[in-house]
Amino acid sequence: MRRRKKISFAVPVAMLLVLALALPAAAAGTYYVRPGDSLFFIAQRFGTTVQALQQANGIYSNIIYPGEPLYIPTGTSKVHNVQRGESLWLIANAYGTTVPALQEANGFWDTEIYAGEQLVIPTGTSPRTTAAATNTVQASPQEVDLLARMIHAEAEAEPYTGKVAVGAVILNRVRDPRFPNTISGVLFAPWEFEPVMNNRFWQVTPSADSYKAAQDALAGWDPTGGALYFYNPVKSTSPWIFTRTVINQIGQHLFAI
Repeated sequence: MRRRKKISFAVPVAMLLVLALALPAAAAGTYYVRPGDSLFFIAQRFGTTVQALQQANGIYSNIIYPGEPLYIPTGTSKVHNVQRGESLWLIANAYGTTVPALQEANGFWDTEIYAGEQLVIPTGTSPRTTAAATNTVQASPQEVDLLARMIHAEAEAEPYTGKVAVGAVILNRVRDPRFPNTISGVLFAPWEFEPVMNNRFWQVTPSADSYKAAQDALAGWDPTGGALYFYNPVKSTSPWIFTRTVINQIGQHLFAI
């Protein structure tokens, strides 16, 4: 469950630790009040004022209720209604912003979001209309399942970004001419992945996060910065892997080229 920031209006009030309400899709510029919200807090999030909110909605007190729709004056931050299958990275990429900027604008620091949830989009961003990134990899449903399975087998206990990173390494190999040019070819290359060698690969059931991480990696998110290898320095026994140049660390894994 996500921790929300504390907010204050007249006195400090601890925001309830609850999931965002599953609400119907909002019209452009409409925000649905969440438990713990105040006009002051909402105005801060959208870069406007309490007075502007009151005038736009025809209200003249500071009392608002969870589930109440508020029209957000134009020229302030946008609201995005999360759709099934979306992730923070996909939304950030669509609006030309970053995951940390989305987290800051919405007052949370994990990566878990839910269909029906509303996200404030930072000011100064707009939906991208350009074609998909050229570094995306096309994959059949069967290959997506294989990718999610390896992500789960290798990174079950890792943070979400670490899960995406494992998927990104596999896809970086698909793009690299030194490796097989398919997901299955990379995964089943001899002596490459321990879960395949010890049969754990076929014993796991990929989680929803593993599938989402696979989709984010396929969409082009590479938290590693182009790594071709990853390993846990505490568990790895191969002398060769320690000769690779480390370019990143995410969770317990080092990522190398």
